[in-house]
Amino acid sequence: HAGDSGPALLRGTSIAAATGVLIACYITTVRAALRYSSEISMTGAAAAGGFAAAVVAFFVRGGDVFPGTEWTSMRPVWQFYAAAVTDGAGVGAIFVAVSVAPEFLTGSEIGLAMLIELVLGPFWVYLAFGDRPPS
Repeated sequence: HAGDSGPALLRGTSIAAATGVLIACYITTVRAALRYSSEISMTGAAAAGGFAAAVVAFFVRGGDVFPGTEWTSMRPVWQFYAAAVTDGAGVGAIFVAVSVAPEFLTGSEIGLAMLIELVLGPFWVYLAFGDRPPS
């Protein structure tokens, strides 16, 4: 949140930095695994990694992962679940693609493709909820 400071800001910044480092480690590991053994299926690893990330997120949020009154007072609950399902499917597809792509692309090309999220993310939020990023 833009007004956060102190521990909340440090926590959010730490999580963001760790996420970037772990994604880079993931891509590097996938490239190394595919280089040394072409019979390895990385799709299962992507699924296991996604499940592990969901479990970690559950504990980071203290189990409070369902929409609360702040959501239900502004929007219908179905929007929360629609966004959660489509986000899960999208993230799952991206990680499966990132698991397969290193065999055919360089790391820099994969990194550029992943940056599309930064450009399209605010656009999807605007389309789904009508929210505009602050100017």
